[in-house]
Amino acid sequence: MRAGRRRRFAGLWRRVWPGGTFGRAQGNAEWFHRQSPAVTAPLQRHRWNAHTITFLALFLGFGVQPAVSQGTPGAGVEPGEGLRVYVMTMGPGEFIWERFGHNAIRVRDEARGTDIAYNYGMFSFEQEDFVLRFIRGNMDYWMEGFDTGLTANAYISTGRAVWMQELNLTPAERLELQQFLEWNSLPENRFYRYDYYLDNCSTRVRDAIDRVLGGQIREQTAELPSGQTFRDHTRMLTADDPLVYAGLMAGLGEPVDREISVWEEMFLPMQVREHFQSLTIAGPGGERVPLVLAEETIYRGDSPIDESLPPARIPFYLAAGVVIGGLLWVSGASVRRQKAARVAFTVVGTAWAVIAGTLGVVLLGLWLFTDHVTSYRNENLFFLSPLLVPLIGLIPAAAGRGIRARPLAFQLSVAVAAISLLGLVLKLLPALDQWNGEMIALALPINLGLVLGLWRIRTERDDVVDRAFGGLLTVVDDRG
Repeated sequence: MRAGRRRRFAGLWRRVWPGGTFGRAQGNAEWFHRQSPAVTAPLQRHRWNAHTITFLALFLGFGVQPAVSQGTPGAGVEPGEGLRVYVMTMGPGEFIWERFGHNAIRVRDEARGTDIAYNYGMFSFEQEDFVLRFIRGNMDYWMEGFDTGLTANAYISTGRAVWMQELNLTPAERLELQQFLEWNSLPENRFYRYDYYLDNCSTRVRDAIDRVLGGQIREQTAELPSGQTFRDHTRMLTADDPLVYAGLMAGLGEPVDREISVWEEMFLPMQVREHFQSLTIAGPGGERVPLVLAEETIYRGDSPIDESLPPARIPFYLAAGVVIGGLLWVSGASVRRQKAARVAFTVVGTAWAVIAGTLGVVLLGLWLFTDHVTSYRNENLFFLSPLLVPLIGLIPAAAGRGIRARPLAFQLSVAVAAISLLGLVLKLLPALDQWNGEMIALALPINLGLVLGLWRIRTERDDVVDRAFGGLLTVVDDRG
């Protein structure tokens, strides 16, 4: 893998070097090596990382010597003329919080000799009440500026792609954006209430740029349909992780199934990059000019990025549901005669009650007691019912010697199955349009298999009683 990275960097170096100047590259490299050990030591723990940063120092243009102070521009120099503004986009990563990619606003100030990437995606597991805030959906993220080279290396070292888009802003707009970002990064201004889809690190980047453009981005994209939903994008980016995929599809409710606009679609960094490529803004003379002046690929990443919508997995989920439901039905019919059947019914039935019942309680709690708006009105509650929770104890009792537990277990399973069938029928109504076919395909057959299995256990008990007392009843009838 590292050898492949070196080859890609070597190829990129050959493409970039002819367009640069030796003197500038030499000065940038010297800038990097003049930094204090506190900056370079962590990078030199791995030889490849140090080489990467040296390359980035050359490519990104660090070490620019101060020319004119922005506060006191020289004759004929417009304030903001020495600024360059970029959108820095990072591809998806391995961890769940990296799956949607990331971005930042890079401001390169030739007058100050600084190059800062403003990152709106900062959070810490060590925040006070982190777990409780996460569960309740009121997490606070913050924005902070970091050295662009170190930021780029942090992503490249984990194999994530990095792109730079220079924005076609006027000097006044660049200066206004820099001033806003500096104000926003102050301790008293940096925190914001995070929302997965509506207010995240990417929407903040979009909004900051749109702010200095007087709303031109929103004007062009707010009413433009994207042809996708929030759920569609979530499916695309989690399709290769079955557990994460299933959990998110179960937990997301009806609010994420409406078609979103291009403006809303830019909750994803990759969509900001893509849509910015086609947007235009008013130029100095009123003419329309491209928003993106130029784009460079810093690193292509270790893995290709697949943004195609994965096929629905309904056949797989249906097959799993039918197999599990059928096992519950068949094993329930032999619980009193075969120990293996009793064990199978108890283990499978209890496991389903634990998983589905717990999920049902969680889904109901997310709707009623948290700020996770995207989990509201979740139609999966028809199929992952909290009524399964009491069956966690009743199923082993019903399959064993708990004769008194069988009627209650059967009645609860009937209620669960009836609610599931009701949910299926209500899908015919236009008001219930949540995309949850996969969950229906999995859960409905299992809930039906559970009620049939408990019914067989209950009726088998009656057959045993009839056989035990059948002869006596016959004698009584004859004597009568």
